[in-house]
Amino acid sequence: MRLTKIEKLFKVQRPKFKDQLSKTKVQRPVIKDQISKIKFQRAVFKVQFLMFIIFWDFRIDIW
Repeated sequence: MRLTKIEKLFKVQRPKFKDQLSKTKVQRPVIKDQISKIKFQRAVFKVQFLMFIIFWDFRIDIW
């Protein structure tokens, strides 16, 4: 009897756990997209910043 009760408890609890796993699996790609967007924005900003510095040095050299 004890084993069957434990099995019933596990059967009741398992679908909830599976739902949580599926939810995290659904959320993970969104988080990955956000991280990739942030990395891309940082890279773009770094490139723009470097271009600005190079341009500024060039202007100073011209003057």
